[in-house]
Amino acid sequence: MICPKCNQKTNHVTNTKFFDEFNYLERERECRTPNCFNKFITYEQISPGNKKIPKLKIPKVKKRKIEPRTQWQEFRFQYYASYLVGNVFDQLLILLKENNLEEKFDEQTLGILEIKNKDGEIYYKLEDDISGEIHEFQIRGLKSKIIRSILNDKEYWEKFKEIFKKDASEEDKTKENQQFLKSIVHPKTGIRSEKYDLEFFKKNPLIDYWSNKVGDKDFWQIWIKLH
Repeated sequence: MICPKCNQKTNHVTNTKFFDEFNYLERERECRTPNCFNKFITYEQISPGNKKIPKLKIPKVKKRKIEPRTQWQEFRFQYYASYLVGNVFDQLLILLKENNLEEKFDEQTLGILEIKNKDGEIYYKLEDDISGEIHEFQIRGLKSKIIRSILNDKEYWEKFKEIFKKDASEEDKTKENQQFLKSIVHPKTGIRSEKYDLEFFKKNPLIDYWSNKVGDKDFWQIWIKLH
């Protein structure tokens, strides 16, 4: 279904009701498009006279070949995102354990108010829903540590070989080391570009897991504030 607000198809059903007296379904939907998240309702009913709707003739569209540079850029961003999200939430779980807050978090009486990048540090703000107490934590140097780990990751360079059909030379690795962060933060083609939306990142199983656990809308707000 197409969202009436942003005209995109990235939406999902949040609730379904069946009305027996009218023999139709009412579906509540929420758009997943970043900065939209519009809620709307669609209806499903048997067509008048129970006539079959003619099959639509959809022309076959040839898939455009993706250039290796584009493949590498997309892989780089997804790999970085999975490392970042994984480490940010792993650190949160460590902080919860160190401060005896695990049980409250699991019981969902301790909620995430905010996770963001603050002056180069990852900043966490949580609230106890019962007492109203605020818990704040900071982790220094996490993003730079993540980048170093990625550039030393064997799997990262195996993907380079798969895409470019060659082993990465020392020159390739030096160049990647120099360009990695620049490619992430580039204002037009970087990771904050419209092209790289929630659906793009959720192709990675780890990001899909955390997005579903936190909730797509809340997860996307956290993601935006990490950059």
